[in-house]
Amino acid sequence: MCDQRCYIVPPHLLQAIANSTSNPEKVRETAKASLLAREKVSVARKELFATLSQPRGYTGQQQRHQIVPPHVFRDISDAEVNDEGTRSRAKDNLEHTESVIAQYKSSQGTEQDAQSLSTQAKPTKETRRAVYDAQNTSDESSLPGKLVRDEGQEAVKDKAVNEAFDNVGATLKFYKEKFQWISIDNRNADVVSSVHFGEAYENAFWDPSVRQMVFGDGGDFLNNFTASVDVIGHELTHAITEHTSPLDYQGQPGALNEHISDVFGIMVKQMVQNEQSDAADWLIGEDCLLPGVKGLALRSMKDPGTAYDDPRFGKDPQVANMKDFKDMYEDNGGVHIYSGIPNKAFHLVATAFGGYSWEKAGQIWWKAMNSGRIPARCTFLQFADVTVDMAEADFKAGKIVRKAWEDVGEDPDGDDGGEGDDDDDDDDGDNNGDNGGDNGGDDGKDDGDCGNKKDDGKGKGGDSCDNDDENDGDKDDDKGDDKDNGDCGKGKGGGKDGKARYHLAPPTFANICKIGTQPERSAIFRTSCTAIEFQTFAIRPAERSWLRHINEHTCIPYPICEPLTEPWHKVSLLVQIDLSRQPWPTKITQATRKELHGDLMRIYRVFDRVLRCIIDVLGQRNDGRGVSVGLDVLRSLHAKVWEGSGGSGSGTELLQIDGIGAARLKKLGEAGVQTIRRLASLECYHIERLMSRNPPYGQTLLRQVAGFPLLTLAVESLGEDMRPSEGVNGLWIVRVVMGYENQALPVWKGKTPWISCVMESRDEKDMGRLVWFWRGSVKRLEGDGGRGGRGKEVVVGVTGYQGCKLRVTLACEVLVGTIVQKDFEL
Repeated sequence: MCDQRCYIVPPHLLQAIANSTSNPEKVRETAKASLLAREKVSVARKELFATLSQPRGYTGQQQRHQIVPPHVFRDISDAEVNDEGTRSRAKDNLEHTESVIAQYKSSQGTEQDAQSLSTQAKPTKETRRAVYDAQNTSDESSLPGKLVRDEGQEAVKDKAVNEAFDNVGATLKFYKEKFQWISIDNRNADVVSSVHFGEAYENAFWDPSVRQMVFGDGGDFLNNFTASVDVIGHELTHAITEHTSPLDYQGQPGALNEHISDVFGIMVKQMVQNEQSDAADWLIGEDCLLPGVKGLALRSMKDPGTAYDDPRFGKDPQVANMKDFKDMYEDNGGVHIYSGIPNKAFHLVATAFGGYSWEKAGQIWWKAMNSGRIPARCTFLQFADVTVDMAEADFKAGKIVRKAWEDVGEDPDGDDGGEGDDDDDDDDGDNNGDNGGDNGGDDGKDDGDCGNKKDDGKGKGGDSCDNDDENDGDKDDDKGDDKDNGDCGKGKGGGKDGKARYHLAPPTFANICKIGTQPERSAIFRTSCTAIEFQTFAIRPAERSWLRHINEHTCIPYPICEPLTEPWHKVSLLVQIDLSRQPWPTKITQATRKELHGDLMRIYRVFDRVLRCIIDVLGQRNDGRGVSVGLDVLRSLHAKVWEGSGGSGSGTELLQIDGIGAARLKKLGEAGVQTIRRLASLECYHIERLMSRNPPYGQTLLRQVAGFPLLTLAVESLGEDMRPSEGVNGLWIVRVVMGYENQALPVWKGKTPWISCVMESRDEKDMGRLVWFWRGSVKRLEGDGGRGGRGKEVVVGVTGYQGCKLRVTLACEVLVGTIVQKDFEL
């Protein structure tokens, strides 16, 4: 098992010192020595002590976390203004840092292997602090060195020893008083530190392989590591993070790892200095830069990227917004560079709350890390979601935290307590336009008429129009002038902007793009479940047997044929049992049941975004069958019942009606009532007799189902356009008339539904090809005849030949049982 140290000085800073010709030769040599020391990493006891830092069965890797990031050393070693000594020492420091990071590889064990040694420790009254003298050795196998000061002993003559002892004590006091956390593992483990490590070693780090802090004496630019309480708070937080929510030390998870240490390190500093959020400087490692250096600190949480700017070791490379995020190889994917993004978000949250940072902002971050929802490969967006939820649950302040993340370029999906958006508010209009021949009384404002270009038969009717009008059912009901906004092309989300529009992580979007042609419902469902956004929904110990019971003993459509260990397993089983409308097994406590219901609400929000992105991607491919299947899954998700579950005429669509459960569904089924359309045709007294209920039950039920859309569809081929056209096939004119039978505008549960119409090929030559697609509010179906009248008429130009078979499918996007299909030939 490989370990990784968490250094306070990043390798790039040492490299900069070592390479800069502006530095004296001695300074460059010192930086090189610090880098070289990283290669001398002892592997002894790694397997033994790795288990100590594994919380709750986590068997991931460990990383030494340095306070000075690698880019600082790299800039120093590269700067020609530094002398050879400075550049050499910076290069040595960089090589030492990078050699340890290079050892980091994924390692996975079992829960039994990962039992923490700390659980075997016996708590004592006071946490033992011990400071050792490494006597300037770079041999880590000799650590911790000679004991100089132990718990209960008086101060000694060595200033560095006393500083390390006192600042470790301040950090432990902070965690105990503010978060009720004892020592690094909450079981009173000893906290050991070694000072005077290496020759002019310009860094400090927490080494999990030997469970201790290590401090160098510093060189010409970087020093005073033991005197910086925020540095010690930062490094000890790395140890604590291993016992709360371990984060992989690579890319965004690694940047979050550094961010968490910066957050709690700065709060320790603010506690010691008794500073409130608005008065604090928010500088990390302020005392580490020696006089003469053009800079303020190692990092600035208030203004990332402004901490220093010196020709001898470069400019602070941190970024403060996701727009500047780029994949990189160095520094484990930029863990010290991109930590500036969440750092800025925390600063905004703390200053928005006011007072001391640990009173609200710190509590939110702490509870997020202890929520069980932070996976090892957590992204910024996933972490943001959890913090929004924690803020809303504890302080009703989800909007404050959400705004902070939005200000740094993230758009969290957590619950901020606001009014929920309509499930359909992101898509609008006609994704594949017609020729403008709309006889539905739209005053020339047809949903899909962009540039009045005829459809070419490939679903590309006109120029691409990207109208981001956000329509939801609640808002539509209040608008007097309702009009559809066109989106000609294949939908806005299917191109390069898909992951941005739906706020999906790059791995999720890449996985969506790999989905096969004309996928089955099971393939779309599984692809949705495996989205990286669901990594926060880890399986809790109390849920394992319950999920196994669902998988093995219930009639879900897609059981999982592998051990239930991954978050996506939980997501899949939770959604399936919910959509199957089966009673939940009683093998869980009330508290666990409540947690699962909370998870399910968040899962549905993410699921909706992923599904809509899948549908857009399939639309871009002209995959009409895939679009139809994707819409099928989307309807099922929102209706909370599978489309067509139980077979034709099973009556499951009746479960969408409030007050209808399994028992009443059975009664209706025995009476031959298996659809909402059939139920709506009954008299109220007949319903009351069937359900054994008294008046006005029947009237109330009929009033509810009166708003269920009873869609109508008529399709007619008008013949071939005689004008010359390119290609072998000619251009054929098709009339599509969409409407509803309801006497009033359909409104279901307070919202006006949106509908989609898909025309796909049924010809053997190009089975499933997307020919035309339309999307709009059901309000647009109010044709010349008024409500319940003729409906919306759209004339479409499609490419084909005589006898070509096509199918048109019309359905609501969020209700099952509304599908109307028509097959026809050109």
